[in-house]
Amino acid sequence: MPASASVLRILNTAWDPVGLSGLESFDPDTDLEYAGYAQELTSMLARGADPIRIRKYLEWAEEYMGIDVSQQRIARVTDMLLSEGSR
Repeated sequence: MPASASVLRILNTAWDPVGLSGLESFDPDTDLEYAGYAQELTSMLARGADPIRIRKYLEWAEEYMGIDVSQQRIARVTDMLLSEGSR
């Protein structure tokens, strides 16, 4: 399943654990740094994943990238993704 454009935009703007949105050349609609994560989350949302599963996936992703896990950021993004997935 290809990534949803809205899920990619949420990851590029609200999640963005590596801070790409601060770069002058960054475009949240076309930057594909988080495309793999967006594809997996799009699939999870289509299957009706619950908030705990989405949070755990985002935690894993941040750990995998070597980023300090931010529970506050993850909770906010999870809410945004679930809201998007219910549309």
